[in-house]
Amino acid sequence: QGTGSNIYGLAAQDCVFIASSSLQRAMQDVSDRLVLHPATGHLVARLASCGLGDEGLAAWTSGQLLPRFEAFRNAGGVLRQADLDFSHNGLTDMGLAALLAAWKRMEVSCPLLLKLHFNRLADASLGHLEAFIRAYRGQVRELHLTDNSFSEPKAVGEFLASFSGLPQYPMWIRRQRRYAPVYARLGNCGLLSPQAILEQSQGSIAICLMDNSGCSKTLCSLAERGSGRGCPLVHLYGFLNQGTSSSSRSPLQGPHPPIDRAAVTAGEEIDAQAPTTETLGDVPVSESETCVKSTRQDRNSFECGACGRFLPLDMFGRHQFRKAAIIDSPGTAKDSGAPLHLVRRCNDCVRQPCSACGIELPLSRFAKGQMMRPRGQRRCRECAVDTVLCVRCGQPKPRAAFSPVEAQKRKLAPRVCNDCEHTNPYYERRYGLVLTLGSHRCCFGSARKLSALPTEILQRIVSFSEPGDEFTRIHRQDFECGLCGRSWSLSTNDVDRHVRHSQLHKKRLESLKRGLLFRVSSLVLEASR
Repeated sequence: QGTGSNIYGLAAQDCVFIASSSLQRAMQDVSDRLVLHPATGHLVARLASCGLGDEGLAAWTSGQLLPRFEAFRNAGGVLRQADLDFSHNGLTDMGLAALLAAWKRMEVSCPLLLKLHFNRLADASLGHLEAFIRAYRGQVRELHLTDNSFSEPKAVGEFLASFSGLPQYPMWIRRQRRYAPVYARLGNCGLLSPQAILEQSQGSIAICLMDNSGCSKTLCSLAERGSGRGCPLVHLYGFLNQGTSSSSRSPLQGPHPPIDRAAVTAGEEIDAQAPTTETLGDVPVSESETCVKSTRQDRNSFECGACGRFLPLDMFGRHQFRKAAIIDSPGTAKDSGAPLHLVRRCNDCVRQPCSACGIELPLSRFAKGQMMRPRGQRRCRECAVDTVLCVRCGQPKPRAAFSPVEAQKRKLAPRVCNDCEHTNPYYERRYGLVLTLGSHRCCFGSARKLSALPTEILQRIVSFSEPGDEFTRIHRQDFECGLCGRSWSLSTNDVDRHVRHSQLHKKRLESLKRGLLFRVSSLVLEASR
């Protein structure tokens, strides 16, 4: 209006403040989406459907990725694998170039899984990826580029040929003892002649379309076991299925096309789900920048009834989808005032206490292995690294509470803390029973005392409560089996486990029943002989 303000009466500096504040709130929402495990060295960034854009991605890399990785490296950590998911974020060629440049500054060579599907990448992005693959010393194991906008067959061919001539391809999978190709997806990118591109690329690089039922992400039916002969360099899944890309629309239209309001008849109610674009001064600001909550961008996203965000499938527990009818019905559950236990909630909204630190934390802070434990015995990711679970007392304790021998055991081996190593659970159980039944006891609800049981009866009760079988003898720090003729320490072995699962014990019991072994007491020979 002549004074530097727009139709809403906002000045240019106000527009910049609105954009920066919304970006700061968006960064706070994705602050817990980056997991850098100090024990395994795995970096996982689950930023799908967060509405970052190029500016948000640049702010995330400079504000979270690089500082946290620098602290991880200064602490002596080694990055062993990275899984980066930036799908459904409206990224362009500029944003991808900034991401790859930030990854080069980290100077790592770990296996990389890069998911960039459902964005606005064009042919220039293929050039950026080609240069990155040729310069990267590690392996790019997975590359998801479906539903982007690629039109130049030459750019696609040069991108596929970038894997040839490098010593790390085909990739050696140590666990399976065989070579595997790179898993790449380039479907629904708008390419006009995918078959011609394949025919031109087959001369310089071996490609498998995964049309055989024996192929998977890390396994190709053409590869020979133990050698790289016959193994292609690239697994190109869904490449022949090319259609109109969702990224071929204008960048200001968002992930959904605009609604043609002129085509809607009079009297019909319009439900505009697509984000609109507003102009504040000279800066176009879309709704995805001013609204912190993520919008639903595809049918694989689901709404959380607590926070209102649309999140991918792995952000919900399986039991939460029993409540889907409440959320998917007209009107959300939070608006209808439904009880919280009837609302479908994501893993960021469902909370549970950590058995180590006792803090109420969201389910996304717990590893999948901890979620398999009973409720009340689950530890968060940070406590699972710093503490060890004692099999005797069942309490998580720091590593300093365990002896060096116990602390250096492998992960699945049972560990006993220093306090429990000096206690004998079988003796404590036996003495507790004797002290309880061998003294005067008060009847519940009455002041009358009960007399103590006789010693003979206590001895019989103790003999019946002995662990193991008749051949097992419990001592202070170990136990011995007269049938097997050996003794074991109680700190590293369990009596019941020996009786139930020892093959030698079972074999000798069977021989005793069949008459192949005899008891010394049943013979006329002396025990000393």
